[in-house]
Amino acid sequence: GLHNCAPNPCIGGGSVAICYDIARSSSVRLRIYDPAGRLVRTLRDETGSPPGRYTAVWNGLDGRGRPAPSGAYFYRLDAGEYSKCRRLTLLR
Repeated sequence: GLHNCAPNPCIGGGSVAICYDIARSSSVRLRIYDPAGRLVRTLRDETGSPPGRYTAVWNGLDGRGRPAPSGAYFYRLDAGEYSKCRRLTLLR
C-alpha cells in the first residue's frame, strides 16, 4: 500500500520521502501530478518489482530538472491491480 509521505508539507524545497509496500511481484509506477492532473515527474516505472517495502524520494524537481512551484501535488502508486493517490504540499 501507499503510505503518507514525510515531511508533509515539504518546506524550503527539500526532499519528500514516499514509502510504499508491494504485496507480490508486479509492475510499479509512482508519479507526481499537479492539481490539474498533469504529470510533473515519474519517480518509479519498473516491471517485476519483488514484494517488499520501498522508499522513493522526490526532490521537488519536475521531469526536466526545474524546481516545481509551491503548491499542492498528488503522488500516485500503481502496482499491479492496486492504485492509490495521496496529497502532498510543497512550500518553497
